[in-house]
Amino acid sequence: MLATLGRGATSVAEMQKAAAAMVKESRGNCSSATKMMARAGTSGKHPNNIERDIMRHLGLPLPIHWITVPVLSARDRKTRSELRLPYLMPHELVHYLHETQQVQIMQESVNEFWAHAAQHTDWAAHHEGFGTMPLGGLQMRYPLMNLREFICLGPETLNPVMEVLSWSFGQLAAGGRHYLIEMRGDWKWQKAFFCLKPRPANPLILVPGFRPEFIRICAMHTLHLGVLQLLNGSIFTLLEDLCWFRADDAGPSIKLPEKMILLCSRFKSWASANQLKHSQATMTSGMLGFEGGAYPSLNLKAWNSRLFVVFFEVVLKELVARDTAAGNELLCKELKLASAATTAMCAFLAGMEASPRYMSDEQCRYLHESMQSFLELYEVLIATSLARGTARWKAVPKHHLAWHLVEEMDRSHYNVRFYHSFIDEDYIGQWKLLAQSVPRDLLEYRCLTRYLLRLGTKGGI
Repeated sequence: MLATLGRGATSVAEMQKAAAAMVKESRGNCSSATKMMARAGTSGKHPNNIERDIMRHLGLPLPIHWITVPVLSARDRKTRSELRLPYLMPHELVHYLHETQQVQIMQESVNEFWAHAAQHTDWAAHHEGFGTMPLGGLQMRYPLMNLREFICLGPETLNPVMEVLSWSFGQLAAGGRHYLIEMRGDWKWQKAFFCLKPRPANPLILVPGFRPEFIRICAMHTLHLGVLQLLNGSIFTLLEDLCWFRADDAGPSIKLPEKMILLCSRFKSWASANQLKHSQATMTSGMLGFEGGAYPSLNLKAWNSRLFVVFFEVVLKELVARDTAAGNELLCKELKLASAATTAMCAFLAGMEASPRYMSDEQCRYLHESMQSFLELYEVLIATSLARGTARWKAVPKHHLAWHLVEEMDRSHYNVRFYHSFIDEDYIGQWKLLAQSVPRDLLEYRCLTRYLLRLGTKGGI
């Protein structure tokens, strides 16, 4: 019953009714916990008190703290109001995880991290937390709070909580055992969260030992949900120009929905033949967007975008080998450039995924050269499409950011794959299921208590 409640698969009211039925059926020959649940809310007569009584008797593994923050009203999303927001203290959570051995990190791994950081960065050897356990990296995800996005006022809502969390991280550092060294997120979140201007500053910069390098930009949002979407969308419209969706040039033209179905079918056949897992059940015309109303973008999930790049690489190489656009000099040039650029991007992604967390000079050089080739070819593609009068290959700030990721790997020899957010996105998906299962009233509190029930049984999320 507790596991069901922790997953959000049942409500406390249903749980109380089930417990009462068990007590009645067994004529009192049941556990004391079942009897306690049956008595909650004065045996169900006061439904509003059921949750309070059950949580009080169960005893959550960690204390929940509260802070009042300004928010938008959940009713009209316009008027300002206040919310008592529940949250967990990082130093209490970390202590609990280590005491219960739910997290076990070997000292050899800690030493390896600091030795690598000291060799390839200018801050690690002199950092006050050198040799202690770093918070970040490969550790599992443990939420400290949750908040409905549509009622959040940005830093005005979050900073009061961040001030307390900053103090709590300071307590971890004061104990001499843990230092926060990584704050991961996509660029949009980091810009809003840290403000990236002198005032108002995010309180987390007051965490002991803070360095600007600790603000990590997610490689997944930069590449898979940015650069690759524009690359795949441009290749899609290039394939249209090459009549890839028709049997021959003289064949009847087909509409966009039919093209998407055909593309999906060919992709799935290729993926199945190569034993590649994906979640692309179908494709609709709505998945092909147009940046600025002109530049194509194939908006797929991150991993599916990754696989589509490889699929398109195979397709483009076949078209180049067949000399498909021989009668059109500019189109032929664009096809060859697109094939080379896609190959360079696939080389970068494959190299990044195959490289370990701490990279050698050779591995960094390979990724540097692959990304440099891609960006140089992409720049020529932009000029070629402009010469053809075609809106393709849009350049966006994420292309610039992709180069910064490479520069960071050159400096630190630390693989950006280990601070992109695939796991974070999966975790948010699990939390979303929990949020959808609980009543809207006191949503943040109910999500947190159900999570703590699962944490107490070492079930995680």
